[in-house]
Amino acid sequence: MKRGICFVMVCLLLLPLALPTLAQEEEEADLRIGLLAVLNALTFSHPWILGYFEEEGITVERVAVGSAAKLREAMEAGEVDGFLADLITTLVLIEGGHDLRLVRHVETTNIPHFAIVAHADSGIMSAEDLRGAQIGLSKSTVVQYVTDGMLASVGISPDEVEYVDIPGIVERADLLMAGEIQVATLPLPMWKSAVLAGHTALIDDFAVSYVPEAYTFTAAALAEKGDAVQAYLRAVERSVGELNAFDDFETGLAALGEAYLAREQEVADATDAVAMRFFNNVIEARVWVNITTASVPTEEEFTHAQDWALAAGLVSELRAYEDVIDGSYLPEMMGDDMDDMSSDEDEGSDE
Repeated sequence: MKRGICFVMVCLLLLPLALPTLAQEEEEADLRIGLLAVLNALTFSHPWILGYFEEEGITVERVAVGSAAKLREAMEAGEVDGFLADLITTLVLIEGGHDLRLVRHVETTNIPHFAIVAHADSGIMSAEDLRGAQIGLSKSTVVQYVTDGMLASVGISPDEVEYVDIPGIVERADLLMAGEIQVATLPLPMWKSAVLAGHTALIDDFAVSYVPEAYTFTAAALAEKGDAVQAYLRAVERSVGELNAFDDFETGLAALGEAYLAREQEVADATDAVAMRFFNNVIEARVWVNITTASVPTEEEFTHAQDWALAAGLVSELRAYEDVIDGSYLPEMMGDDMDDMSSDEDEGSDE
């Protein structure tokens, strides 16, 4: 039984991070998607494993990146048509000259995506103890944006802590677990596995109202491959509906395990050290995530994130909502409502 669970989780979470030859066809893929080692990559791996992209008539190649900086390098090299990251990364890349549109929000809804975690031996027992502490994170990214928001929720200014730049997600988690840094902001599944190992989650992103995780595509890909992008998002939406039907790790595995196990040998033959470290975190965390259904950020959410990026010096000017956010590629069942939904006034802000 234990072996079965491990292979299922390899298939579910590791496939998006495996060697490039797994997801490539002999001909160039219709879409190339950049993916970070985070649990909302389920929105890629689930439809890829179950063949939903093929059913939509498209081939998809994943480009694994270990940090926002690596994603920017992939963008500069023209290696991706789109990526699963966040609005802050999108704004930074636009500032750098890339023409991009954010097309779908992908926040986790049943468990916080980010948390500030303290090592068990750090002596930091509560959020109030963070004043004067060093916090490992990825600077100038969504991680810093969310960390600022989490700290603000308990009345702490970023000026009262010291941010230590550790861009790599897996590296940051490993340094915390080894006690080489005392506090870090981590995404799922890393923060959850750290807590199960005895460390303390001090604040999580449920303390903020908007976590800007999202799919973004280049304007060129949308113009030249718009039908493929729509097909991709239909497969994602189908998968989100299925994933959201399960409330916990065991139930989800029991329902989907047979299909995932069909890929076990491919995955076993295409594993690298970083991917295995991520997989081990998933097994330790034993978490199952639910994802937001088809939607884009509201104008208020967009404005809040962009104002933060401007204040942080990541962008030099403000851009119009409609020049960055485009919900028209979402499935037809939601597409007609996108204009009305995105203009609705949000019920709150991060602070």
